[in-house]
Amino acid sequence: MNCPHCGGALAQKDQFCPFCGRKVDPEVIAAMQRSPEGGAAPFGRGRMTAAALVAALAAVLIAGGMALTVQARHLSQSRQTVASQQEQIAQLDQQLEQVSQQLARQKEETADARQQAKRSQNDYKRTYEKYKDALAETEENRRLVRYFYAIDTFLQSDGAGCASEHFWADQSIIIMKATDPPRLFQIGMDYDRSRVIHVTMQPTTDAAQVGFADETWQDVTTNVSVKPVYPGTTLVTFTNDYCDETFQVLIIVTT
Repeated sequence: MNCPHCGGALAQKDQFCPFCGRKVDPEVIAAMQRSPEGGAAPFGRGRMTAAALVAALAAVLIAGGMALTVQARHLSQSRQTVASQQEQIAQLDQQLEQVSQQLARQKEETADARQQAKRSQNDYKRTYEKYKDALAETEENRRLVRYFYAIDTFLQSDGAGCASEHFWADQSIIIMKATDPPRLFQIGMDYDRSRVIHVTMQPTTDAAQVGFADETWQDVTTNVSVKPVYPGTTLVTFTNDYCDETFQVLIIVTT
């Protein structure tokens, strides 16, 4: 038998034409076989009956309708997929906007924190300078209190600047700044001038360097040099090998 659409040769079991690919309707084939010419006539060379033509057209319409249905289903699925993807994109855009807003807030918070830290640092510097001056003033006051206490204690002791009318110093309290140049003061000794008498001195600290400025005595006196070293007090005790008389000189070095 032959294809009713293109006239190509068909096998008995073929449901679709191997030449044109169209579906083969068995009723159309049977009608063609019952044609007046008898047997199977190739399409185009014999005549088809009206029923066969209607059946062929119906088969084409059904096949086309099925194809359109499949295409419509595919189109619907594609539209659903696109809509789902668009919804996902919208959600991603919303999430991105939220992240952008969060980053903007974090940036503002970071800027505020930096400004706050800078203000705190400036406040700390001002407070530090204020208290540093106050501490320096307090420390100076403490040194002054120590100086006055040393002076008061010194003045209440025996031998402050003088042991007797025979052994003395012309200054009992010497106050100097740490930046002052060396200063001289005199000590005197008027014992038995026929003897050689040695005088020694012993400072309690090295806040000031103390030493004899002259190698010999001038009559009954000699010069003593005082060189300030650092802020503090030192008490210098003078003794001699003639008698047990001693006296002291207080040296105060300020800033």
